Amino acid sequence: MATAARVLGGLGFIFSAITDILVLSIFLGYLAMITYPLSILLRGVAWILLSGSLKKRFYAAVGILVMFLGILFFLSLLSGGDLLDAGPSELFIPVVIWATYSLIEFSAYLRLRIYSKVFLGAMVSIVGIAMLLLGVTLPGSNDEMYFYLQAGLVPLIISALMASMGFFTLRIREDEGIVM
Repeated sequence: MATAARVLGGLGFIFSAITDILVLSIFLGYLAMITYPLSILLRGVAWILLSGSLKKRFYAAVGILVMFLGILFFLSLLSGGDLLDAGPSELFIPVVIWATYSLIEFSAYLRLRIYSKVFLGAMVSIVGIAMLLLGVTLPGSNDEMYFYLQAGLVPLIISALMASMGFFTLRIREDEGIVM
């Protein structure tokens, strides 16, 4: 179970970084419709498996919320029409849903940092979360909003890669639920 959590978490966050890179490229953003759901599924299952390995229910809650809110975010984007023409009012609800589960994952990084210092680097996600929230809440043009959204993706890519490395480097002894 511990090995599966490490591999699924590592791969899930790699797909998260790929998703952010695709969205940042704009023209390849449609491919994120494939990588994003895969990322959410892998990460959610990894958090749940990690919960079993560490015997801490907190991580199961993280996994369930990431999957539920991730699906809700995805569906809200699909129902929103043309994303390239969307303004702050169309993106506000999806971004708040995304920010909610991203803050939940941030709190999991905070807890896992004692087991793998690599998760400290993943905490840069807070900068990206703040920038995306600013993008949909500050008054201004769509161009200004997209500036915040695109700039916020850079720390999110770094965070996803660090979280991936954090998962791959976790050492868990199955018999005691201890990360080594």
